[in-house]
Amino acid sequence: MYDLVNHDQSSETIVEVVENNLQIKAYKPQAASTELKMNYGLRTHVDYLIHNGFVPEQKMTMYVLDLGISPSDPKFDEKVKRLGGVKKHTFECRLGKLHETILLLEFLKIFLGTESMDEIWKFLNVRFAILSKGVCSSLRALLKNSDKTTPDFVANLVRLLRSEECLLSELSVEATTLSQSRNIVD
Repeated sequence: MYDLVNHDQSSETIVEVVENNLQIKAYKPQAASTELKMNYGLRTHVDYLIHNGFVPEQKMTMYVLDLGISPSDPKFDEKVKRLGGVKKHTFECRLGKLHETILLLEFLKIFLGTESMDEIWKFLNVRFAILSKGVCSSLRALLKNSDKTTPDFVANLVRLLRSEECLLSELSVEATTLSQSRNIVD
């Protein structure tokens, strides 16, 4: 039933199940002809496409970054031990808030084997730049073969890939800026 309720990021409703009935409640009175919508919550654009079949128009501000210790790393056992047995982790990288992602920064200290914030920011800059270039390649390939899929699907994927490319580029710039500002402070 939830699939019947459309998404609006600024929705002023609450959707809940009460005694096996779906109820949509507005926070303020609505005109009889007003379509009630719900906010699907904080999700990446990829999550929206996979779970809801669309990509929101608003700018992406979060990228989900997966990092892991390679079993071929000569210090694999030591690093995994320092990480409390964790071999890989998923991090939410929010634009404008990279410096607040403490868990990511602590993971990278162990992952890279350094305490140097400059090296950590440079690593993130390069990682985001590489991911951005990969998205560009995917977008070019998609557009080249777009006659094999439905127009709505292609439009959503193009919007997703362009949003992701833009966000990754901005995260790369943010990491560079943080590296440069750290050099000034250090």
